[in-house]
Amino acid sequence: MKRTILFICPRFHTNLFQTIKTLNKKYSVDMLVANKQIIEDYTFLKPIILKESIISKILMKIFSKFNKNNRFYFPNFIKLYDFLKNKLPDLIIIRNYNKIFGLFVIIIAKFLGIKIVFYEQLDKSFFKKHKLKLLFFSIRNYVLSSKFYTPIFNSFKKNIFFYNFFYVPFLVEIKKKIKKKNKTTNFLFVGKFIPRKNLLLLIKIFSELHRNYNFKLYIIGEVSSQLHKNYYESVRRQISINRITNKIKIYKNLKYKKIFNYYRLCDVLIMPSINEPASISVLESLGQGTPVICGNNNGTNFYIKNKYNGLIFDENNKKELKKKILFFIKSKKNINKFSQNSFIYFKKNYSEKKFLNQFEKLFK
Repeated sequence: MKRTILFICPRFHTNLFQTIKTLNKKYSVDMLVANKQIIEDYTFLKPIILKESIISKILMKIFSKFNKNNRFYFPNFIKLYDFLKNKLPDLIIIRNYNKIFGLFVIIIAKFLGIKIVFYEQLDKSFFKKHKLKLLFFSIRNYVLSSKFYTPIFNSFKKNIFFYNFFYVPFLVEIKKKIKKKNKTTNFLFVGKFIPRKNLLLLIKIFSELHRNYNFKLYIIGEVSSQLHKNYYESVRRQISINRITNKIKIYKNLKYKKIFNYYRLCDVLIMPSINEPASISVLESLGQGTPVICGNNNGTNFYIKNKYNGLIFDENNKKELKKKILFFIKSKKNINKFSQNSFIYFKKNYSEKKFLNQFEKLFK
């Protein structure tokens, strides 16, 4: 009989798609979420939303301005208890963004004797700067006999700050890229339409390059809120103002599987974001053999071997980002070399087998 896993998450983020697909081969997997969004793909798992409690409804109404991702959502405690008792998973993995919901799950899981794992996307900068939080996480692990894992840091020392800490990598589809003889250099951006994605900087750079170089930029993004819509419109305006509509194509809310057609079509992914916690598109692109230009503060630059399968630039540095873009525009050889390197690097380091070996440690 398969062992069972229950994820507790804000939503079924696309960064868990390949993970869930792979885990389903060996385990029985379910997911409780607080909300659903338009671009999610439920091919391998349909997330469950329990009916919210009356108190949760009141809180969400009072704090509606701060209720990002249904932050104040939590189900009725008794109904949550009945759900967990009926499921009785071997392992609960909590993306602990919501204090009330998370606390309810922890209390019930401990009462029912279910193993708990906390999952956060914390990178090396966090582990350097937040010693008190690390100490809290370690004490929590000790008191609850729980574990903690992150997919973007793997250098844990054996000391009081890293008690029961583990690294489990993100998992993405890995495919060798078919070489295309295009005269045009095709660039790609994938992400939400929000200001920290820094798309206006990217448009500014390409507006300066478009008269002298042959390229196209494909922008693919999510528009599922008013904030997204506002930024989407500002991006469209800037493209029009700079008269580069023939160079930049913009798409919104593409199905998850369709986005992979663009990873394969394009030569290079660009992530110009500011304060980016962990962009999964970086890994999805590299897994498809498409090199990446990425900021130095993006958590998933952890998966880039600089000057081998991608280039890392100082965040928000226009001059440096422009230089990295020209590195690929001026030489198709650079693109082909980095593409081949990316496939080799991911095949060696981020296979399903290596992922499952790491994941299995969470059960021990």
